[in-house]
Amino acid sequence: AEKIVLRALKEKVSPLEIREIVYQCAPYVGIGRVQETMEGVNDAFKKAHIPLPLPTATTVTDKNRREAGEQMVMKQILSQVAKDEYDLRVNDLYDFCFGDFYTRSGLSLKDRELVVFGAIAALGGCEAQLRSHIGANLREGTTKAQLVDALRVMLPYLGFPRTLNAMNQVTQLTKDSK
Repeated sequence: AEKIVLRALKEKVSPLEIREIVYQCAPYVGIGRVQETMEGVNDAFKKAHIPLPLPTATTVTDKNRREAGEQMVMKQILSQVAKDEYDLRVNDLYDFCFGDFYTRSGLSLKDRELVVFGAIAALGGCEAQLRSHIGANLREGTTKAQLVDALRVMLPYLGFPRTLNAMNQVTQLTKDSK
């Protein structure tokens, strides 16, 4: 992570944007992986003489994270969720994923969706979620070419099977949206 972060800093990616890119992955790859990655990120920041801790990007509290998360997700999802699945599919999704992460400052919604696309593509085997976030990327103005470019950048880290699986989803959704 350290080399990648130092290169990103050289390319004028702000420390806050770097941290938010990593944090945005937490709901998708797990907090353990994010914590491990942040150790390398913070080492790079120290090497680059960036004072830590960085300013907070949290925009919600425990009291309003549900409402903020609900505002980030389409309300129609609620009517389609079985009662015994509600806590996981709605409460946890709204509070944690959308309330705690999507509401943070430091990255635009468009950039957050591109990060999530990359994180889910890296996991592999999550085609339904990948399709959902490809759609979100397209709605936010990310083009097919930009999604393909992101996959080309990620290819050495993902390998061909995950990259091609993600590319197939991009192709299918952009074909369907024409």
